[in-house]
Amino acid sequence: MYYSYTLFRGKYAERAGMKFITVSELKNKATQIVAGIEDTREEVIVTKNGKPVVLMRFITDEVFRLKEGEKEKRKIGGKKNGCGDL
Repeated sequence: MYYSYTLFRGKYAERAGMKFITVSELKNKATQIVAGIEDTREEVIVTKNGKPVVLMRFITDEVFRLKEGEKEKRKIGGKKNGCGDL
């Protein structure tokens, strides 16, 4: 399939069930990594210089629409509260 190995010892070792990839691997294999996340629904942690920096996970259309709706509410709410354009 694609990626993965555990990079960490100590406090990150408890997440051994998760997949870890480096930024370089993400750059070189982005299509395969995204396809793998879609297929397996596993979360993938992207590391930079040996430290976790990004969590990638599958998102449904429904969840995405809900998040977009929250953005719109904030925009409208901000203008009502005097935070909008002057």
